[in-house]
Amino acid sequence: MKEFYKHMRICSIIVSLCTLILGIIMIIKPDVSALLICYVLAFLMLVSGIYEIIRYFKLGVMGLFFRFDLGLGLCNLLIGLLLLIHPHGVLIFLPIAIALSMLIESVFDIQLAVEMKDYQMRDWWLSLILGLIGIIVAILLLMNPMEGTIALIILLGISLMIYSIQSLYFIFCISRFVKDYDEDHIIEAKWKTIDK
Repeated sequence: MKEFYKHMRICSIIVSLCTLILGIIMIIKPDVSALLICYVLAFLMLVSGIYEIIRYFKLGVMGLFFRFDLGLGLCNLLIGLLLLIHPHGVLIFLPIAIALSMLIESVFDIQLAVEMKDYQMRDWWLSLILGLIGIIVAILLLMNPMEGTIALIILLGISLMIYSIQSLYFIFCISRFVKDYDEDHIIEAKWKTIDK
């Protein structure tokens, strides 16, 4: 189980870092082709969806933190497939897809923060703040207050960066929980020979 968890952690970090890099590129170079962004994002959403579905069915004790993965994984798979099927409608659909995915993830981050606080885990407030920021940015993205393709791509880049930072922080929290759990359950024993 530890080997599987380690493998899943590495996959999560890779997907999150790729999403973060894509967000940074969209902010620095907003004139990048929207079609290219659509394909890259579709790939990331598909990988993320498959990973979350597999993680949902494979993890046992850690299920507390991943109980929403089946729903999130299916949503990410659907968004990824829609981005692949309709890449030319990217500027209409992409902001909505990212906003909805981010909104769902942010709501779960807020719920996770409440559960972390109940279990007296450290830094629960950071998950709460990231969730609230994610909700605000997702709502702004849904309202689309900015006009122009460049401004929209920059806002999408910011959204992806926040989304990936939330994911990396979540990975960090889970890793720390696993480490603390292992340390708390170590039993020291002394062997003593009994003479008959």
